[in-house]
Amino acid sequence: MSRFFASCFLFLLFTNAAYSSSFDLCLEHAAKQEHKLDRQDGVQNCFIKNKAQLNSEKCYRSIKKVNLTEISQKINEQIKSVCFYEVSRFRTIKSCLEKSQLFETAINKDEAVFDCFAQFQNVLNQRQCLNVSQYLIYPAKKEHLKTHCLNSF
Repeated sequence: MSRFFASCFLFLLFTNAAYSSSFDLCLEHAAKQEHKLDRQDGVQNCFIKNKAQLNSEKCYRSIKKVNLTEISQKINEQIKSVCFYEVSRFRTIKSCLEKSQLFETAINKDEAVFDCFAQFQNVLNQRQCLNVSQYLIYPAKKEHLKTHCLNSF
């Protein structure tokens, strides 16, 4: 019986390695594309096609590995969107807000902060709600959420 469990363990280990390496192989293939736009599209497609096999940590770690000088800000933000909206599952507002700050453009940061608020608004108190508003970049959005916090709690 122990051979059976050992065989199952090895099978799962190799299967997991195959999923991880398919993403890594995809990134390697994308990096070898001759034209810059093909490389950018290839990297973005790797994240999109392999999002089901990624966890949040690997997704964000892989962004750091990609040669960002090769990737436009738009593509970089789109890849971060895949990690934030499609791969990550946040357990706390704090972890969600921390990842929202990885976006580089103000509009994407604010959108992510509002998404965090929407996910956790049912468990926030007024003080926590006001704290969330401090993460917003645009003054009008910050003021809108502050007003909501003051009027709703």
